[in-house]
Amino acid sequence: MTKPRKPIEPSDPEVARAKEALLKERAHDAAQAAADYKAEQDALRAKTARLRALRLAGEAAGRPEKKSK
Repeated sequence: MTKPRKPIEPSDPEVARAKEALLKERAHDAAQAAADYKAEQDALRAKTARLRALRLAGEAAGRPEKKSK
């Protein structure tokens, strides 16, 4: 059985800059994905609250409840 090799770190400054740029891009993408997820969740909660308020107002007004399918 052979020993696992250590990853070779290139000494080329251009490769190092490219690697750093890639890591920054990934971090930016992750932050954007988190923000998108939060916005979707906030919109879903707002929609649910609006629909619940409409349902409760209808029940208070004496309208019959709609049955789910």
